[in-house]
Amino acid sequence: MAFKEIAQPETFEARVKLATKMKSEYEMPMTVLVDTMEDQSRALFSDLPSPVFIIDAKGIIQNKFPWPYSEQIKTAVSEMLSAATDQSE
Repeated sequence: MAFKEIAQPETFEARVKLATKMKSEYEMPMTVLVDTMEDQSRALFSDLPSPVFIIDAKGIIQNKFPWPYSEQIKTAVSEMLSAATDQSE
């Protein structure tokens, strides 16, 4: 599984730190939202253990993955940003 060497964060602060590290290491230009320790967003959007949602600038979910596989996320974000650039030209 992806990220199997990373321990599950035990506090919200640890979740934020991990999300910040991921955003930096993968050079993600967008906002990354961090769910509560009770996984309230997960309960609203799906019941998957570690889902990823790619949300555009208008707040519309453009893509959803059941697990944070970095290559899938990178491809989806690149395609979304490319499409947004094409539309603005």
